[in-house]
Amino acid sequence: MKHILLVDDDAELLNSLSRYLKAKGYETRAAAAAREAHKILERQNIDLVLLDLTLQGLSGLDLLKKIRQAEPAAAVIVLTGNVDIATAVAAIKAGAHDYITKPFGHEQLLLAIEKALGGRELAKQVTGLKQQLKAAEAEPSFLGKSRAAKTLLNQVKTVAPTDLAVIIEGESGTGKELLARLVHLLSLRHEGPFLAIDGGALPENLVESELFGYERGAFTGAEKSKHGLFETAYRGTLFLDEIGNLSLGIQSKLLRVLETRTVRHLGGKKDIPVDVRLVAASNRPLAQAMAQGAFRSDLFYRLNQFTLNVPSLRERPEDINLLTLHFLKTANKELKKSVAEISPEAINLLRRYPWPGNVRELKHVITRACLLSANQISPEHLPEEITKGAPSPAPKGHNGAGALKKSREEAEKKLIAAALRKTGGNK
Repeated sequence: MKHILLVDDDAELLNSLSRYLKAKGYETRAAAAAREAHKILERQNIDLVLLDLTLQGLSGLDLLKKIRQAEPAAAVIVLTGNVDIATAVAAIKAGAHDYITKPFGHEQLLLAIEKALGGRELAKQVTGLKQQLKAAEAEPSFLGKSRAAKTLLNQVKTVAPTDLAVIIEGESGTGKELLARLVHLLSLRHEGPFLAIDGGALPENLVESELFGYERGAFTGAEKSKHGLFETAYRGTLFLDEIGNLSLGIQSKLLRVLETRTVRHLGGKKDIPVDVRLVAASNRPLAQAMAQGAFRSDLFYRLNQFTLNVPSLRERPEDINLLTLHFLKTANKELKKSVAEISPEAINLLRRYPWPGNVRELKHVITRACLLSANQISPEHLPEEITKGAPSPAPKGHNGAGALKKSREEAEKKLIAAALRKTGGNK
């Protein structure tokens, strides 16, 4: 629901416009003076302001400047008498979207409001697309020619045009967020925003306020109401990274949002409709977390409409050449260098390494090597753990500590057997 602030010293006009706009589905606030309007702007998010330029005290133009500072994204339509056309033109130059001369009809006003809000949404979409293009230039779509990569990409192309919730599972560094962005770009919501939040990087109270928004006074420091990501991602995609790290309390609220398609601000008393597609990611299987009691089963089954399993880099070593060349090109651009190639010896070392950090680790390794190299990346430009060989990664279902303990026990057995042979079996 869009919030409109009416600023006019004509009480009868304020009452009439408030009733009319509420009947048309808008939430309205009214102010008879500039100071009152400024207080409302400090406390609440406003989408559009209807501003009378002939106010007592602070002039309409001065208030317009304050509006642009307090709520720069808000659309402003100025209301003026016929004798104030020059002032209205000055207001347009100062940042107003449109002006209407008094007296005016309700239908004329409604048309101007819809036009201004539509232009505001278009500007937001253009900004979002610019951000997406910038992100696309910085990071490619999911790269890979291996069978595993092709299978995954075919699954993305299949599910993206639908509105199904998607779970993306895979080890850290495999490119889960990149894949989520690709789902968004190939979806019918691609003109809407793509917003992301990391469930493991923020404290619980911040995650809750970021997701659901809050009202003024909901907690210490909440001096102004704020839209949550579920509202801000309207007709777009919301990416919840590391969803398995969310507390059970937030999982419960998240389930309610998915079931009712509404969200309630912290400290709020009314439900706000939302329209968003959810893509969630986890670096451990959510079914396993559910079995351990760390993830709600009802939320899991609500989210698990389609699952994408991202293979580790160990599972697609044939993609290392392609990824390496791409990261070298990116590193050259970022570091303003012209490293031409990678030696066959270096490539062989890269292909033998188990890549516990996956694609993210490969990117960092190539960036570092590019920085150290003049013309060609050679083994001496690679980290020691790659050139000297690293231990194989732990088998699936085993942690690093277990693998280390097993290796130690095997080494001890060999040493004991050797000692027994040397002493002729004398313990």
